[in-house]
Amino acid sequence: ILLAQFTAGLSSQTVSIRIVYSFARDKGLPFSNLWKYVSPKYNTPVYSVFLISSVTLLICAFASSLRMITSISTLGLYFAYAITMVVAIIERRKIQLNHGPFHLGRFRLPVQVVSLLWTVFITVIMVVPPFGLGGKVFLVTAGLIILYYFAVIRKNLI
Repeated sequence: ILLAQFTAGLSSQTVSIRIVYSFARDKGLPFSNLWKYVSPKYNTPVYSVFLISSVTLLICAFASSLRMITSISTLGLYFAYAITMVVAIIERRKIQLNHGPFHLGRFRLPVQVVSLLWTVFITVIMVVPPFGLGGKVFLVTAGLIILYYFAVIRKNLI
């Protein structure tokens, strides 16, 4: 069990490091030049590694239980999926013109809407007890990120 937990945690960190590096490479994060720096000696984005490792340690230090960490991680995945679904619904005409060999045809929009509603339902379920604290931490963090996006990146607060 410990080996499985360690492996899952390590793979989550690796994915997070790759995401930070990718966003930084495309100038999608604050301090992008720092996060996209690749060490010539180790051939890795060392500062992205330090960032994600530090965030992981902070979450572990302040999380009251393994359940809270699991809850926050699960909410993050659902939130990322919901963002993808919203963009797919909004930009459906562009996707329809540029879809690949597999597509749902006329069922695409109903499947996307049901997927989005399911994601919202699951997220609400995760926010209420017994995962209440993890949900609240996630919602505050997500709210701050959204506020930062509109206030700093888009420069027009809602």
